[in-house]
Amino acid sequence: MTDWNTPFWPESISRTVADYHYPIFKLLDDSAAKYPDQAYTIFNGATKTYSQVRNTADRIANFLAA
Repeated sequence: MTDWNTPFWPESISRTVADYHYPIFKLLDDSAAKYPDQAYTIFNGATKTYSQVRNTADRIANFLAA
């Protein structure tokens, strides 16, 4: 269980995450497998898909591991 302690957290959203027993990267991996071409982010008119974000995250992780 993780408690996200920040004064800027919205009151209507729980600060506690429970019953999630997987590494956080699994969320992106599963979403990229299920929705590869769906928009993950839209920022300043540029859209990135789940598969693009996963690819970038994997490349960064491989670089750091090397």
